[in-house]
Amino acid sequence: MDVSRRHILAGLGIASLGGCLERFTSNSGIQLGSLRVANTADKPHTVDLVLERDGSRVYNELVEVDPDNHVWIDPTWSSEPAEYDLYYTVSGSDEVSIAELTDAPDDIDGECVVADLWTVMSPSGPDVLLKDIGRYEEATCNF
Repeated sequence: MDVSRRHILAGLGIASLGGCLERFTSNSGIQLGSLRVANTADKPHTVDLVLERDGSRVYNELVEVDPDNHVWIDPTWSSEPAEYDLYYTVSGSDEVSIAELTDAPDDIDGECVVADLWTVMSPSGPDVLLKDIGRYEEATCNF
């Protein structure tokens, strides 16, 4: 484990951003089920993940993903509507990326969504997409 990256998310990186993004619990937001971390690269990636639900940390783990593979994270958080912030750092970078997960795309048919994090997808780097949970047999919601 790269201790410097771990400190970014566990300490200063999140603490310095937390006050700016504090939210109040409400019925707005999305119904978030599983997280999926996909690695399309030809080398393994480690991803440091922190998920906040309405401003409270509900997940904080280091995930290792083999080349051309993915890892599912089952929700331990409630899938009732909320606003989420997903903080992540992919191996090889000390930059903390933030995905604000507040609105589901219009093409989502179901109520619950999957947050799909791709370690290598676009020229700008990692990306997080929200997708209908019905697309994945492995995905679950926690109602």
